Amino acid sequence: MIFKKIVTTVLSALIVLLMLSQISYPQRTKSSLHAGNQRHSEKSLKDNVYFFNFFNTTISNTGTEEEKTIFIEAARRDLISRMLYMKFAFNPAMNEIRITQQLLINLCNKIALREIDSATALLNEVAPEVLKTGNQASKKYMSLGYRNTDWAKKLMMMSDNLTEKNYSVRIYEYIKAIKNAKYSRRYALIALIEN
Repeated sequence: MIFKKIVTTVLSALIVLLMLSQISYPQRTKSSLHAGNQRHSEKSLKDNVYFFNFFNTTISNTGTEEEKTIFIEAARRDLISRMLYMKFAFNPAMNEIRITQQLLINLCNKIALREIDSATALLNEVAPEVLKTGNQASKKYMSLGYRNTDWAKKLMMMSDNLTEKNYSVRIYEYIKAIKNAKYSRRYALIALIEN
């Protein structure tokens, strides 16, 4: 009886050792072939939520008709990509996400140009009044406003020159440019109030 137990434990240990010594290969299934697209589309869909939330207020308040139509088309494409993702069609979902983000890049470029131009115009309008009075605090706010406008232009240039396939990174850089343009407009108003 004891001999039988020893033999069975030795045999089971040998079987385990044989199984561990053999090279095992992963099974290539359809789901494993599309795992990269699944991860990438999941991250891109999360990014799109942030992008649409950011652009919603800007376009609702000061957007032109062309920007509104681009925004609506991008939102429609995003909805299609979400439905495809829920159906586990990751390749078509990725294609729709790319189209959505290309539309958003076009939209970002238009918004950033408009915001930078309006901030520069406001700063140039406020600057003569600030320089006449000589108030140091308002001069400092004006210099901060011009600095943010220049930084917004540089960020826009950086996002224009990024690789075309870095859709999310380009949109994030455009968003930074738009935020800096809005900050410069805010500094112009504070300088006017301080004056």
